[in-house]
Amino acid sequence: MILKNTPIIKKVASLDPERYFPLFLLMVTIISHGILTFTLGYYGDDWNIAWLSYKVGSLDSFFQQNRPLIAPLFAFFTKIFHYHPWQWHLYLLIMRWLIALVFFYLLKSIKVLDRSASYWISLLFLIYPGALIFHQPLTFSVLFLQLLIFVCSFWLHSLSLQSEKSKLALKSISLFFAFSNLIITEYFYFLELIRPVFLWFIYKDDDSKKHLKRVVHDYFPYLVIFILVLIFRVRYPSLIKGPHSPEMLDRLSTDFITAIRDFAMTAIHNSLRFGLLSWIDIFQPQRFFVQQGKVTTLIYLILVITSLIGILFYLSLIKQKKSTPLFNKKGLWVMMIGLILLLLAGVSFQIANLEIKLGFYLENRFVLPFSFGASFFMAGILLCIPNRYRLNIFLVAMICALSIGFHFFHSNLFRYDWINQKRLYWQLAWRFPTLPAPTLLVADIPKIGIEGENTLSIATNWMYFHEADKDSENQVGYYLYFDEGRLRDEMNGLNAPLPPIHGHLIGSYSYADYHITTFTYRDGCLRVLDPLLAPLESNLPGYLVKATLLSDLNAGYVEDGRHQAMMDPVLFGPEPEHNWCYFFEKADLAKAQGKWSEVIDLRKEAQRGGFRPINPAENTPFIEAYLNLGEMDEALNLSHEISLIEGSHQLVCGIWGKYDAWLNYQSGVIDILGQEFGCSFD
Repeated sequence: MILKNTPIIKKVASLDPERYFPLFLLMVTIISHGILTFTLGYYGDDWNIAWLSYKVGSLDSFFQQNRPLIAPLFAFFTKIFHYHPWQWHLYLLIMRWLIALVFFYLLKSIKVLDRSASYWISLLFLIYPGALIFHQPLTFSVLFLQLLIFVCSFWLHSLSLQSEKSKLALKSISLFFAFSNLIITEYFYFLELIRPVFLWFIYKDDDSKKHLKRVVHDYFPYLVIFILVLIFRVRYPSLIKGPHSPEMLDRLSTDFITAIRDFAMTAIHNSLRFGLLSWIDIFQPQRFFVQQGKVTTLIYLILVITSLIGILFYLSLIKQKKSTPLFNKKGLWVMMIGLILLLLAGVSFQIANLEIKLGFYLENRFVLPFSFGASFFMAGILLCIPNRYRLNIFLVAMICALSIGFHFFHSNLFRYDWINQKRLYWQLAWRFPTLPAPTLLVADIPKIGIEGENTLSIATNWMYFHEADKDSENQVGYYLYFDEGRLRDEMNGLNAPLPPIHGHLIGSYSYADYHITTFTYRDGCLRVLDPLLAPLESNLPGYLVKATLLSDLNAGYVEDGRHQAMMDPVLFGPEPEHNWCYFFEKADLAKAQGKWSEVIDLRKEAQRGGFRPINPAENTPFIEAYLNLGEMDEALNLSHEISLIEGSHQLVCGIWGKYDAWLNYQSGVIDILGQEFGCSFD
């Protein structure tokens, strides 16, 4: 009692939470999405847009068959921002905050909501743990602008109902924003249908008998726009469609009943999955503890605890009425609105028969529209809990805090991805100080986050192809494949005759004649494959061996001064400290140049630095160097290290079989190789 009556406590308790909510929301945005902002980079289609905008100077090849009307928006943004990744990530962070803030002001106009509900829903919307893939700032720059436009359309519409003086201006802007949302992308298209529900609850305390008539009157122009745009989309799909066709329409024409039943079942499943089950993952952080280590776990715990205290304190300032779950009709209304939003959120993707996923997947981008319904639905559940002892406030704060920690773990996955990308690009630059163009690169690369072949191809071009903005016909000099299916479909399975490599979404080009090089990037450093030895490595995929046999850049080194590796520090960072992979790549390069003494010198320098091979196969260039220099004992010792790889005896025999210098060695080497590795030499 003494504590409650102190001046400081009284002053804090008298604060108006709404006045400081924008600042509070900004703090939550930074903590949940922005802690690692300046350590993140480009991912997925970020590279496509950056390359075409900043290097080629035209986005036509990317958007020609993929929502061509939004290309000018991307072009506008790329005129404002430099290609520094942090600028784009900062933009996305600000957009998150603005969207959540406008959403809050919209919620304030819905009179059916409790005073606390607007705060809860906007917070839950901001930290919704289902949407995890949105650290691709260029890719989603326009989508987040669209989301802001969508929310602003509803907010301005609600303001127009409260101001006779500015009604026409506000509603006109709202209509324009509604139209803009419908033509930019299809992500939030069917969420427009929630507008009459919002209007109904905005008018909820209107005692006029013309309640329904007012809703219909206010919604009618929006409905007209919705129908006209829908007709336009069906009539002229190539102008504003995404890359996916409306498969649902085909199914309706063949089996109407089954198609409707499946559509309804999928909608219910998605509503449950993304509205309720998506919140469950935040209560299972233990899998990240092992994956990301002790330091990251400690940061997570600090974030969760401090966020819990801060959010709990702030929400405690908001006065609530006592309620019970059985009779809190407002909580049930909120759940109902959430359910409608969830059902509408997935319609666009169901029509195109697209899979929606939770987690670190490209398909997670389709989860974003569900964040509205999920936040309403969860808030409705929490509103139904009696606020005795402020239990529901504690649960809101706990969910928000755990979600903040969950987002931190996933942001850290993107940080790891960026580190791994740069590591790969630097190793490629060390191994190929120059790389002739055009070149087809075929690789065996494990999954690096969400990076695809276009991503890695663009990074390679950014390093080596310096004439992209000077040649309108050939904007790309390199393309990298690691998907066997695409090689089969697009490159004739590497069978003769090899087709030309041609334009993808990364720029226009077509080369009938080109170089080929191959490498593997698994369990160690980037390793260019030897055409004579690759067939002997049992762990290599068949397509890679096939490509290696066709390669003309693997056995030797071809100097090309026009295509030197220029590592832009903005994207690739400063050159990393020279570790084992640096010495290996340089030794492998020296081997390709026939500089055997240099190969050995690099190994000795690496040993002085305390570095050792990550993968025993990385001893290969050193064995060959020792064989060429007549140092058989060293070659034999390193051969034993390679033999630690399962099924590697053939590889060891193949290395020795390439050279005949060791035949003059009179110490029973042939017998040793035969006894220990099963080698036989005719």
